[in-house]
Amino acid sequence: MNRRDFLATGTLLLTLPVFSFAMEITPIDKNAPLSRALFINCLQRTQIQQLLKEYLMAALKSSYKNPKEALPKDVENYDRRFTVLYHYFMSRIKDEGARKKMEEAKKLWEASKTMLLAKPTKEHAVKLLENFKKMIHLLSAPKVLHTKKSFNAVAKTGGLCRDPLFMANLYLMKLWGVEIPDYEEQMKKYIHHF
Repeated sequence: MNRRDFLATGTLLLTLPVFSFAMEITPIDKNAPLSRALFINCLQRTQIQQLLKEYLMAALKSSYKNPKEALPKDVENYDRRFTVLYHYFMSRIKDEGARKKMEEAKKLWEASKTMLLAKPTKEHAVKLLENFKKMIHLLSAPKVLHTKKSFNAVAKTGGLCRDPLFMANLYLMKLWGVEIPDYEEQMKKYIHHF
């Protein structure tokens, strides 16, 4: 990818998900209907990419939307809601495989939360990217609770929201100087999927 294409792609990726940069992490009632909890869970899978984006913007010393100040608040709000959803789903999921996925997601979140709140490092950025990709998969475990095909549209929409964030985060990491050996291959994969 030449410099001009790199800059054009980066500009596109930074402007495409701007609508989602301002994170609104609303709490969830522990007695919410299942459909609402599943919707919020889908949103939560996208918002971990937004947290990574804030982390990277803070590392790049961006002043746009003050990510350095916003990140700790967003991590706290995300953590609070993650905990409520975790207990909500664990009290309902009987499938042992799905329960293990939720437990693993919780462990990854605890480790990631610590990194998000520490001074940004390139090593942590790579680890957060890895952890959050795993978490997106693991947090799909509550799907065992619904049988309606109509929910597939929500899942597809979540994927459409995540792909631009994956691309933006890869670009920001590259801009920061993080070594990503398969950068072009990953970027092409996300562009094609989107």
